[in-house]
Amino acid sequence: FDNISLTPDSIGAFSNIDTTNILGYGGKYRGGFGTPFDLQDLAEKASLNPSLNINYITHVRIVDINGNGTHSDSLAAPAGPNPIYDPSPSFGSAGFDLDAVAVMHFYQQDFEANVPLPFGSLILLSLMLINI
Repeated sequence: FDNISLTPDSIGAFSNIDTTNILGYGGKYRGGFGTPFDLQDLAEKASLNPSLNINYITHVRIVDINGNGTHSDSLAAPAGPNPIYDPSPSFGSAGFDLDAVAVMHFYQQDFEANVPLPFGSLILLSLMLINI
């Protein structure tokens, strides 16, 4: 997912961050609130990369970064890339804490009603029916 950080300068360990200045970061809000990421946001990227099928995503990678400005956002020039600032250093805290991952819109595949039986199942069923 693309991300944008417009936080202009570093902030202290227990300072607050203006959440309207960041986009595309998990943990954007205080504890107890989720940060949604919609796979439909990747639809344009899927057209650019034919190996990306947004209807068949089975894994997600979550990356924790240090918010001291050494990492940059994905905003293109001339507006970016910008350094990413988050309360840092984080004493008494490990930083980003992930509690859960949820699916917002999932693809329901139509399954065939006829499922092939494993080899020998019909023989076993026949033997059971004739009580052998």
